[in-house]
Amino acid sequence: MKKIIFALIFLCSSVFAEEMFVWRSLPAVCGAPEDVEKYLELNDFEAVSVSLGRESSQPDGEPVYMVTHYANSKKETLARVDIPDGIESCILYHTFNTSIVPKKNNL
Repeated sequence: MKKIIFALIFLCSSVFAEEMFVWRSLPAVCGAPEDVEKYLELNDFEAVSVSLGRESSQPDGEPVYMVTHYANSKKETLARVDIPDGIESCILYHTFNTSIVPKKNNL
């Protein structure tokens, strides 16, 4: 948890963040990882990508959280964040009416 707070402080203190972003309330819900798993199963979500948030937002920093993106056949998407201690898991969003945007280049 301390590493996440450090990463947020780092982002807040950078000139780029001050000029480009405004911090807002985040509509996240958190709970025990097994409860989040039950929610995912009940709503037929399947993981589509996994990525790591790293210390100081640096590619070679220590992993401080993991983000998993999910989708289901009802055109819903969801993002989940887990931290290494595994005490809780957070759903950052659950969206509906997902549309695929055609690629302009190969990302």
